[in-house]
Amino acid sequence: MEQQFVCMKITMAGWTIIYGLWLIGWAAAVAVATGSESIRSWIPAMLGMPILLMGLLSLIHPAASASKLMLLVTGGWFAVICLRSFIWARKNPRD
Repeated sequence: MEQQFVCMKITMAGWTIIYGLWLIGWAAAVAVATGSESIRSWIPAMLGMPILLMGLLSLIHPAASASKLMLLVTGGWFAVICLRSFIWARKNPRD
């Protein structure tokens, strides 16, 4: 039995790094392709950087897996708040 979860022969630390790099790369590609000078085009990179750092940290120091748990909990909490905000905005249009 394996000591950690593996999907497609990649550990969760590996997936975390891949996802962080994907978000950073996506932000860079969109900013360059559209010629955007807005900070908003870099929001995916701002989210990807801590994800990437936590993935790298978990490779260096395996006990840092607790950081991924904290990211899951806080990210889930934030997603719920965002969803509730969206529902509220749909029920209370400005016009």
